[in-house]
Order: sequence, then structure tokens, then C-alpha cells
Amino acid sequence: MNTEEMRIETPLGTLIAYPSNDDKHPGIFIDIIRDNYEFPVASIGLNNEGDNRLITHVWKDIKQEDYSNRITHTEDGCGIN
Repeated sequence: MNTEEMRIETPLGTLIAYPSNDDKHPGIFIDIIRDNYEFPVASIGLNNEGDNRLITHVWKDIKQEDYSNRITHTEDGCGIN
């Protein structure tokens, strides 16, 4: 287990939160382990494409490789100056 990793047991599986290893896009990933497989649930990180906004990706169907929703948090909506 990664020392920067957090695991939470739930009735639906084990949630795992861990940091991104990309210095250009710092953030965290949240996965779930179910039936001995690890699936993505969400990621939250800095966009860093010139506007430095937080971006959240959500996987509605965890068995799909690509995320289903991308949320760009505005400065006002996130309280970021």
C-alpha cells in the first residue's frame, strides 16, 4: 500500500484515495475495489492549462474506462482567488 494512500471500507467495496504523480496536474484520485478489481470513481485536480482551475472527473459507470462527467469549478464556485 502506498503510504500516501487512504482506504475506507464500505458495504460496496473499499474506497481508495491517492495523490496524482503528475507535477503538472496535482490532485487526487478516488477508486473503489469490488470483486478484486479496482475501478475509478472520481479524480479532482488542477487543470493547469493556463487558467489554473479545479477539474473534477466522475465515472458514472465504474466499468467504463472513460469518465462520464467533467466539472470545471469556477473561482467563485470554489472560493479560489
